[in-house]
Amino acid sequence: MNSVFQQIDDLKAQWVAAQPLPKAKHEELWRKFRLEWNYHSNHIEGNTLTYGETELLLIMGQTTGEHTIREYDEMKAHDIAVAKIHEFAKAREIIRETHIRDLNKIILKEPYRADAVTESGQPTSVEIIPGEYKRLPNNVKSPTGESILFVSPTDTPTQMAELVEWMQSELDAPTLHPIAFAAQLHHRFLKIHPFADGNGRVARLIANYILMREGFPPLIVKTKEKANYIAALRLADVGDSAKLTDYFAREMKWSLEMALRAARGENIEEPGDVEKEVAVFLKQHSGGKAEGDSCSVAAVERTLDCGLGTFLRRLQEKYLKLAPLFESYSITGSGYTGGSHDQLVGWDDILKKEIRAAPNGFNAVIDLTLIGYNRSAPAPFDLKIRQLWRFERGRYRITIIGRGLDFSKRYAEPITHEEIESLTDAALKNAFDEIKREAGQS
Repeated sequence: MNSVFQQIDDLKAQWVAAQPLPKAKHEELWRKFRLEWNYHSNHIEGNTLTYGETELLLIMGQTTGEHTIREYDEMKAHDIAVAKIHEFAKAREIIRETHIRDLNKIILKEPYRADAVTESGQPTSVEIIPGEYKRLPNNVKSPTGESILFVSPTDTPTQMAELVEWMQSELDAPTLHPIAFAAQLHHRFLKIHPFADGNGRVARLIANYILMREGFPPLIVKTKEKANYIAALRLADVGDSAKLTDYFAREMKWSLEMALRAARGENIEEPGDVEKEVAVFLKQHSGGKAEGDSCSVAAVERTLDCGLGTFLRRLQEKYLKLAPLFESYSITGSGYTGGSHDQLVGWDDILKKEIRAAPNGFNAVIDLTLIGYNRSAPAPFDLKIRQLWRFERGRYRITIIGRGLDFSKRYAEPITHEEIESLTDAALKNAFDEIKREAGQS
């Protein structure tokens, strides 16, 4: 374990030496951690928003998809709790029991009713009041049917007071490496399970308070690692905490390496794991005539579902950053049949209809129209940025007219998350450069 801690300490030393980051790079990195933290911590608990939908909600204040209002609300509420922990850690404030209860109050937001079990094992219904300790046992069943016992409601206040006292004494006079400290605090909190709901999210919040207070970036418990995370917690339940500490160390290594990439000015967006798997599969099964060689309905639809649809949504998010500079704006997609579609969310479905009307290929355009520049400029101006999309035999092509940006791929090749970020960043830069030129600031 000491060698693992040494690796973490070496990476942290590099991270500390890289401070301060340029403001723009610091904001980009925090946004990345903030989205990862909100998405994964809620997704582990059953929230069904995708990463893209989480980003759209928290960064752009917009919603898409068919989710319950509660799922949107809990994602926004958790984001407030993340900001609160960030403030506490940055100021090195002391977290007391009241603060932990406030975190639960923030993420649960408002009272609601839920199914429960009485101390005698009878089913019942209980009102869950955010910020209040549990009033009924909240034990759970293991996969083998055995009960995993948490502290009783009666003993919860005493145990929480002892936990916070231990946390403060460890902060005052450290005996543990911060990674081990955060892992133990996290597990001890979950063994108490003080609230009727929200315990996992609060546990991860206070663990990150410890780490961020000591100068580390946030630690992200990822959805794909849920099985390993739960297994490590169950081993800690029976006295073996090494696996949980090792798990925390591995995830912190990911966070530190991400932070160092940002410090070096490198791209911090990662291609999705599924995208990687699809790309490998396509390489392994490339023999014979690829179905994606033609401009078939199936080829175009599959391409839109496997990346281009995400590209459209991300492009709209990036373009909307320019809207405050103008009196009005519109983002319009127009297709082969001459019809137009305001905004790009959902335009991939329109394109699927277009290819059915023109199975041998077609052109479509995306227009960003900005009307009435509202800042100082040599003369009033409007602006239109146009993208031309060509769906041809064998491949599709995206061109920003007059800007020298041209991107082309075969239908069988998925567009990766990294490519989406690079392309949409380039599209935003081209539009912004044109604005600065017209405003006499280039």
